[in-house]
Amino acid sequence: MNELVDESSGILVKPEETFPYHAQHFKVIAARVSPLGIIEAVKKVLGMSISQRKKMGKNARKKYEDDTNFFSETIKKLECVEWKKLKMVNKSIKECKLDLE
Repeated sequence: MNELVDESSGILVKPEETFPYHAQHFKVIAARVSPLGIIEAVKKVLGMSISQRKKMGKNARKKYEDDTNFFSETIKKLECVEWKKLKMVNKSIKECKLDLE
């Protein structure tokens, strides 16, 4: 999966520890950060100019919108694949017109 935050869209805090975490049917990596790590990140933001903060905010918004659009398009493609499977069983189901490439 793509990272939700990178250096152009936020302040990264180095984890003290990472460990596997099972959330429902998904395996993810969880991280524990130190309070000092968070303090350093806040200090870094406070040391940035207003224009640097605005640029980072715009980058974060664009990254969020790109990730959201990617997720939405991927779900549509998955739905289309499932509709095509159903159509094999029930010929009355409408054809999906998404390009699956």
